[in-house]
Amino acid sequence: METNIETIISSISFIIQLCSASILLFGFVKIFIKFWLFEFKSFRLENKEIPSNFKQLKLEIGAYILLGLDFYIIADILESMVAQDEKSLIRLALVIVIRTVIGYFLGKELEHDNHENKLNLQKQN
Repeated sequence: METNIETIISSISFIIQLCSASILLFGFVKIFIKFWLFEFKSFRLENKEIPSNFKQLKLEIGAYILLGLDFYIIADILESMVAQDEKSLIRLALVIVIRTVIGYFLGKELEHDNHENKLNLQKQN
């Protein structure tokens, strides 16, 4: 019975990891396309608003990364439920801590950049 539960939890964890990878991949493709569109636009028009567009791209890709990391953390927590030995638990705990710390600081940076963008928009109006 426990083996079936472990298999189900491992399968769910794998599906969540696939979802996380797809979120990261989708975000990368979307931002990559936007980046090149901005580059071509700036090349043709010599647009001076491009730096603010890059800041917006940074915020968008950061949001995708944070969401992807959150999904990976969920998958790691599920994996820790079926980990068989102490070594696996320690590895999973370290991965969770590292991903959580990265997510926390990335979130803080995005929050700061978003606040900065809002202030710049208020100054322009």
